[in-house]
Amino acid sequence: MLRPFVDAGGGPTVAYLVGQGANDPPARRTLSAYAGGGLDFLLSRSFLIGLTVHYNAMPNFSEPVGGRENFNGALVTFDFGWVFGKGRQ
Repeated sequence: MLRPFVDAGGGPTVAYLVGQGANDPPARRTLSAYAGGGLDFLLSRSFLIGLTVHYNAMPNFSEPVGGRENFNGALVTFDFGWVFGKGRQ
């Protein structure tokens, strides 16, 4: 059985920095949001595989993190899941 879905969310995004000087803050913070969707394919009553595609949107960090300030962009994930419960009878 093929099950399409839409997905959206957001919240704080924190980038922790390693090897900073004593006067530099250890983290950079901003807000982020994502929207997208995907497909779940039920292999059996209890197991599924899926594909999800999101677009992440967020303001730039105040200072570069790993040489970049902008982390907007697409995210593609392949999923494997275990479905709890007995499902519909």
